[in-house]
Amino acid sequence: MTKYKTKSAIIGRKRDKEGMFCAFIALFNINDPHKSAKVPTKILEFKGARNVRIKGCEIKYMIPGNDLILNDLDGIDVVEEHNRIYITAVQKKSKERNQ
Repeated sequence: MTKYKTKSAIIGRKRDKEGMFCAFIALFNINDPHKSAKVPTKILEFKGARNVRIKGCEIKYMIPGNDLILNDLDGIDVVEEHNRIYITAVQKKSKERNQ
């Protein structure tokens, strides 16, 4: 398990040089990074990943870009196992979310 301290993450897919899909996780030090021109503090790429499982947080799905946005994070734990990526998020509690 690898732990990353981050405020937000974008999870998505892209094609590699061979035309195959790979998963990526882009880590940011701001919320809603898709609304800014900020570059990620770190990008994790996973070739051959078949699926991603996420637990412990609320998720925004960006229909135009097919990406998932995780905001208000203290950090995430990432494990790659048998072509699966397991993400456990540590998300701050928000008054807005609890209503």
